[in-house]
Amino acid sequence: MEYNIEGGWDFVIVQEQSTDPALPTAQVVEKVYPSAHTIDSLVMAGSPNAKVIFFMTWGHKYGYRVPMPEYPPMNSYEGMQHRLITSYLEMAYDNDALCAPVGLAWKRVREERPNIILYNNDCYHPSRIGSYLAANVIYTTMFPKRYQSKFRAGMSGPEAEYLQQVAQSTVLDNLTLLNFK
Repeated sequence: MEYNIEGGWDFVIVQEQSTDPALPTAQVVEKVYPSAHTIDSLVMAGSPNAKVIFFMTWGHKYGYRVPMPEYPPMNSYEGMQHRLITSYLEMAYDNDALCAPVGLAWKRVREERPNIILYNNDCYHPSRIGSYLAANVIYTTMFPKRYQSKFRAGMSGPEAEYLQQVAQSTVLDNLTLLNFK
């Protein structure tokens, strides 16, 4: 297959479908990693100085929506999130790319402030607050420094500031883990 790559990008954010990177390792190696490498290669062909950032997703609120008795890690938030963390970090390392640890930030908020509603009613997609947290993680990954934004997405000042701080510390305290060099 031939591609016409014009490029001109500074950053390219790559996110896989939410469940595939949480599957058993052999399936991730077969189904996910080759596509991640292809996308990274296409980006580099068009923009050799671009930074590819793999968007680490979050586990579903109660684990995978269809129970998988043959693979228990998928059946809980904790198991699914662990698999997503591993797979997204591997994609970053294998492609000399960065990882935006949205899933790690969600994990921290779930542990520290379980009353914050990160999920939409379907328990898979983000709420407005979850999207705000994800956007702050992406921003901090692209521009790794501390900041304070006045944009609150309809939240109270303290709640928005908490989410900004979680996003920033999740990235800035883990630069080596996230493949910053």
